Amino acid sequence: MSDIVLDTVVEHGQVRAAAVVRRTVSVGGEDGSVSAGASKEPVAVLVAVGGAVHAFDLDGADMAPEEIDRLCPGARRAFAGK
Repeated sequence: MSDIVLDTVVEHGQVRAAAVVRRTVSVGGEDGSVSAGASKEPVAVLVAVGGAVHAFDLDGADMAPEEIDRLCPGARRAFAGK
């Protein structure tokens, strides 16, 4: 199972930032044993300075708001509401 979510918002002075991350969880089993694994990897970063919100990919390139909405519907709204 995999989903993309807004991670914890971090604040420092007038700056707020949060990663948009892909969370993956896997569970398996064989011969009476159970195994599980989980990972979290960033796919984008949101940064707010004052009232302006900016989005960047992992290479530092600007991302359009529509790209964030496509990756993680509601992330920008949740980030703005923090």
